[in-house]
Amino acid sequence: MTKKSRKKYHFYYDESGHDKKITENAISRQEYFDNFVVAIVGWSDEGIPEVQSKFSEFEIIHENRRGKDGEIKSLTIKPKQLRYGLASLSDDNVSFLSDFISIFDKNTKCYFFVASKIEYLVRQLLSGYRNSGNRNRDVMTYTITKAILTYKPEAVFRAIYKSSEEFLDALKTFFTERIKINMRNIELKKLENEAFKNILVSLKRITPEPSTEWIYYPAFEGFKQYLSEREIENYSLITDKEGADGQDSNTLRAAHSVGLSSTVEGDSKEYFGIRIADMMAGIIFKLLRTLDNALEYKEGEDPTQKKYLDAKWFCMNSKQHQLYKQLDKLLFEWDVSENKIYTGIYSDGILTLKALLDFLSQDNIELLNPIAIGKGEESLDGEKAKNLQEEFNVFLCEYMANYFEMRNL
Repeated sequence: MTKKSRKKYHFYYDESGHDKKITENAISRQEYFDNFVVAIVGWSDEGIPEVQSKFSEFEIIHENRRGKDGEIKSLTIKPKQLRYGLASLSDDNVSFLSDFISIFDKNTKCYFFVASKIEYLVRQLLSGYRNSGNRNRDVMTYTITKAILTYKPEAVFRAIYKSSEEFLDALKTFFTERIKINMRNIELKKLENEAFKNILVSLKRITPEPSTEWIYYPAFEGFKQYLSEREIENYSLITDKEGADGQDSNTLRAAHSVGLSSTVEGDSKEYFGIRIADMMAGIIFKLLRTLDNALEYKEGEDPTQKKYLDAKWFCMNSKQHQLYKQLDKLLFEWDVSENKIYTGIYSDGILTLKALLDFLSQDNIELLNPIAIGKGEESLDGEKAKNLQEEFNVFLCEYMANYFEMRNL
């Protein structure tokens, strides 16, 4: 347990991937991504001046990246520039992100919330389910969420917004069909088929009333636990102003509802910390989305086969590699606490990112030659690339296995 802090800390909140209502149209958007990401960053009274000075210098150096509102936002990094993660960033973008992350140090307090929107809908579906034998609601929540996000069954997405009966029927049809398809590679899909059969049995016992309205308080529940773990009692939390003048936003009301009474709204133009939180949430959101896209089964690919990251993810220069190490320190090495990264039951995205950062931070890792980028697969060392892909796949599977054991999934 940490020593109770008498310092006052100032925290700043922003988010990325926000959908006020999870609709079929929202899910079908080309730019839609399942994760909702919150970043809360903070510093003590005595730490604020130095950080503010560093960030002001950062904004001056990268003046050309200001948007129409005069602020530098994560939008300055485009999704296509992250096609192969940080390995596909230009030197200019690498320098930009490196300069930004350099604003942080071991004294920075960071909290992140990563939630699956589909998991929220599945939770509503299973809200009345009672555990029975070896059928656990958390396990079912994870399995159904992962299956929907992996295979993206259009009939299930369409049925979510029609009626409970149609939603259930669509899920039953989907899992029945997947079991048959998985028989093509039963050696790889044996455990998945067993899980899907259990789901089919359990779906007969529920009466769902799913809601598509997004809820905001879980992010603040996690932050409240983070403050308790760090034994921080004297604090302020400032969220980006969203509501109309004279009205509190859903975000502020949610913070107050869990007991975070020292929370107020502020304008990002006035509070540099909100601008930093905006950048941080956006960077994590973009990395999670590009990883998800890279590991998604594309049209024509056989989902009964293993899916690997493209070899170009491991083809980078020293500056790109160092940026991964910087990000790893900020997210997972500094300010270590049990509640620093707060997730739902389905957290494959952030686990994949953590596995990638840890994998690339190994001292003995030998990456591919960056000169090969853009010259076609034939210019890559085929055997070495294949080995790196397999090594990371094993590394990732171990992360997932440890998570399942910890959460009893």
